[in-house]
This record gives sequence, C-alpha cells and structure tokens, in this order.
Amino acid sequence: MTAEVNVKETLERVLHTLDKQVIATTGIRLSTPSSLTFPVYENALYSILYYCFLRITKETGAQPTQVEASLHGDRLYLTFTGEGKSMKYLHDASPIKPNHPSRKSADSTFGIQLLAHFVQSTLEVTHTELHCEEPWQSLTLSLAPVTHEASAEGEKKSVLLLEERAEMTWLVSNLLADDYHVMPVRTIEEAFEEMRRSLPSVFIADLSVYAGAEERFMEHIRRNRTLLSHTPLHPAADVAGQLVGATRTGAVG
Repeated sequence: MTAEVNVKETLERVLHTLDKQVIATTGIRLSTPSSLTFPVYENALYSILYYCFLRITKETGAQPTQVEASLHGDRLYLTFTGEGKSMKYLHDASPIKPNHPSRKSADSTFGIQLLAHFVQSTLEVTHTELHCEEPWQSLTLSLAPVTHEASAEGEKKSVLLLEERAEMTWLVSNLLADDYHVMPVRTIEEAFEEMRRSLPSVFIADLSVYAGAEERFMEHIRRNRTLLSHTPLHPAADVAGQLVGATRTGAVG
C-alpha cells in the first residue's frame, strides 16, 4: 500500500505554518507542479520541509531561496537554491550528515533537539540522500518512495503510545481499535523496552509527560536512535489530535 501525497500542497502547508509562527518566509519561492504527487508519509515529508525551511529562514531571512520538487526515476528530488553560503549552512545543519554534531547554545532547546532527532529518523526511514557541492549554491535531497507490504488478513498494525493519563490511553485505544493494536506505556524507558521486544508501526509520544524533564527524554532518544530509524516517531503535545490527523492523512499505517 502507498499513499500519494501532493508535494506542492505540503510545501504550501509548511509555509503557512511558519507564517502563523511569525517566521519570515517571503524569500522562499516554490517551483513545483500542482499535480506532482509522491508515495511518502505526509508527516515525514512535512517534517523534512519544515526543518529545512526553518534553517533557511534563520540563516538567510528574506534572501531569495528557490525550492524545486521533481521526479527522477522513482525518487523525489527536492532542490534548494540560494545566494551566498546559505546552502552550505543548510548542509552543515542537516541531520542526515554523518557524525552530525549535537545541538548547542541557542539550539539546545527541547523542541529543536527533538525536531532534529525526529527529522534524522525520518530521513533514514525514507532513505533520503543528500547532494551538495561547492560553491554551495544548491542542495538536493532525494527521497525513496514508501511502500508497505499488505498485512495478513485480520492482522492489525501496532501503535506504541507513550501516555501517562489513563483517560487519554482509553480514548486513543478506542479511536484506533478497529484497525490498530495500541500498546500503551507510561515512561520512555518502558517505550524502548517494548520496541526491543517488537517494533511497532509507529511511536507516538505525548511530550507533556516530560515537561521539565526534557534532558532525560532526549538522552533516551539519542541512545536509541537505531530503533527510531525503523519506527517513525510522532511527537505530539495533543496525542488524540495527532492521531486523528494522522489517520486522516494516512501517516499512521
């Protein structure tokens, strides 16, 4: 099974999100056919684009950056073209790079660290390749199509849910009961113990569980990055809302 995602609509949705966050995006120009679709998790493509756009706007502000999406063979190519050394900055900040450095100083906030690790696992799941050479005028990410083997008849896919509130666990489990087997855990330690026993189709974590204990959460994410390379992580402040959106877009399953 594959889910065809409209690439231009996803690009525009990311820009709209950044605009709502009062992040200047006036320099980003899109060059993508309206009809271009690609078999990929919508949430995965959205997260990759959001991370790239966030880094570009932080470095270049309103300087022009051209973003082009195209198909070559069975892969989706996302090409970013900019002035000066803006693409070198994006290259250096990319989580796909080997020995990618830990975030420090201003980037040490919980949200940025988690976003970087989530995008890193997303890039690995989508078998993304990075192409960038001097003089650093353009950077290209190429994504492989996502395909799924059909499940055996009657077999449900699994969702690992990190949620400490019993009422939310009950709500989410009932929401997905017809199509998914929900494995609830209350701590990040229990989550990775469960993943070592059996890898779920997706891991959804309620971040409010770790409000005030972000470093502990991030330490477990760093230690278990190999497991996350096989299981998409969906961080969510509102688990129920995230799951409803994911099931509607096909991001879960």
